[in-house]
Amino acid sequence: MLQRRYCRRTSNREDAEDLAQDIIAAIYESVPSLRCDDAFYVFMWSVAGNVYKGWYRKKSKNRECELTDNLLDATESQSEDNSEVYLL
Repeated sequence: MLQRRYCRRTSNREDAEDLAQDIIAAIYESVPSLRCDDAFYVFMWSVAGNVYKGWYRKKSKNRECELTDNLLDATESQSEDNSEVYLL
């Protein structure tokens, strides 16, 4: 059960831990701008939401793709006319 909680918004535990650390650091840095101590709970969640949005945007830009054996076999059988594909 606890492990599934990590994967709600992140793909693995390490990403969840990194994101949590970034959120805590951002809250700590932003506390001086808090106007009313009674609104800390709302303030904390808005900072957490903003950090998550930035993390998600950065993560979605850096998507990784794995080459499959089928693609590698297809490129090996290509002729020299398709040298760009072969170099890939």
